[in-house]
Parts: sequence; C-alpha cells; structure tokens
Amino acid sequence: MTDDRESRQKTVGPAGQDYEVGYGKPPEHSRFKPGNAGRPKGSGKRELSIGDILAEAMSKRRKVRRGDRVVKMAVAEIYVERLIAMATTGSANDMLKVLALIAKHAPNLLSAPEIEARVTYHRAPGSTVQLPSADLWKGSKDV
Repeated sequence: MTDDRESRQKTVGPAGQDYEVGYGKPPEHSRFKPGNAGRPKGSGKRELSIGDILAEAMSKRRKVRRGDRVVKMAVAEIYVERLIAMATTGSANDMLKVLALIAKHAPNLLSAPEIEARVTYHRAPGSTVQLPSADLWKGSKDV
C-alpha cells in the first residue's frame, strides 16, 4: 500500500507555491470564487407549527390605552385581562373558559387555604334594623 501523502496531487496555489490537494483542500480551479457561496438560496425557511406561531404572537408586545396613559403589554397579558373582563360581565361560557385556563396553567390559583373568619356587626347610629343573632353562622361549613 502506498502512503496517502504520496498519492495526493500537488497543485500550484494562487501565489505560485505548491500545496496538497485532498480532503478540505480542493484544486484552485474548482474552489468557490470570492463573493459566491455554496448554496446561494440558503437552507430555506423552517416550517412553523401552530403552537410556534401562537407562542410568537402571544409574546409580542402591543400598546394599550390605560385611561390617559399608553402602556406596552404582552399580547397574552392583554388577552387574559380582556377574557377576565368578559367573564365578569359576560356569559357563563366566558367564565368557564377562564376557569379552564386557570385550571390548566395555574391550578394553585384555584386552591386557597381555609381561613377562619370572624364577623362583627355594628349598628349604624339611628338605624332601626335588627342585628342578626350571634349563632347565625355557627355550624355552617359552606360559607
């Protein structure tokens, strides 16, 4: 067997010096000319999934008027605020959508620790309304 170095061709380079032709060292006449690339059209655009498109659209920032001010907010934040506004003033269907979003993405917002509350009634000066009895809430767990 012959040595690889012996079998490689020698070529004259641009400045007249000899260099070996081999892997990663093409002959001078077949090299790309300055300014020309191997793939002039490039690798093409990658295809985006609907999830990628939604994520990109929801992360963009838009200007929103808040009273007399204009603030920049993420589209997702604007969307959630408007959805909650519709749910609080709109139909039960809107409320279910918001609850489904919360249950899926922020379930900790739906769970709250039980707290003990104490109710104290005060009679307004001059009022004739009777105060409820002190045992009104005793034994009730659904309040």
